[in-house]
Amino acid sequence: MDPFTNPVVLGFAALLPLLITLVKQSGWSSSANAGVALACYVAVGIVGAVATTGVPTLETIVPWVTSVTLVGKVAYDLFWSKLGGSGDASLDARLTAATSVVKG
Repeated sequence: MDPFTNPVVLGFAALLPLLITLVKQSGWSSSANAGVALACYVAVGIVGAVATTGVPTLETIVPWVTSVTLVGKVAYDLFWSKLGGSGDASLDARLTAATSVVKG
């Protein structure tokens, strides 16, 4: 199973860090926010496996979750974390703070 057979999901995975900032909460610990990000990557990986094969199995889910997580993490590290400044001035930090229900 080659995850690159459906590049639309991998393209979405590159945008996923931006969407994860809308789910993360500034009042939660970094471990909890990392769990939220991982859950989002797993969910999109499962959707990619279902979109490609129709029936998700462990043999189709693992490559998709791995690929989506790697693409999302690389996109975040190379682009999304740097956009809008660095540290607290980054777009990631500002979006998380602005959309958080749980304030820290």
